[in-house]
Amino acid sequence: MDVLTRAVVAGSGVVGTAALLLFVPVHVLRLLIAVVLVGAVALAFVLLQSVLITLFGLAVLVTLASLPVSRGQGQAGAH
Repeated sequence: MDVLTRAVVAGSGVVGTAALLLFVPVHVLRLLIAVVLVGAVALAFVLLQSVLITLFGLAVLVTLASLPVSRGQGQAGAH
């Protein structure tokens, strides 16, 4: 049932896209494409942001791990 539902949704999406290409004026189609592109870029930015935060955290950990041990003990003693 779930696979059938997905197939129907995908098919209606294809039919809807074809109908848009056939019947919608060009300027409206350009507007829709722009909206879809902006949404895709925003989604990619959100995903990329989480990846960058993870990479930044890893870089900080590696930097802290590579510090000389004496300096690390000195900082721990100061606190």
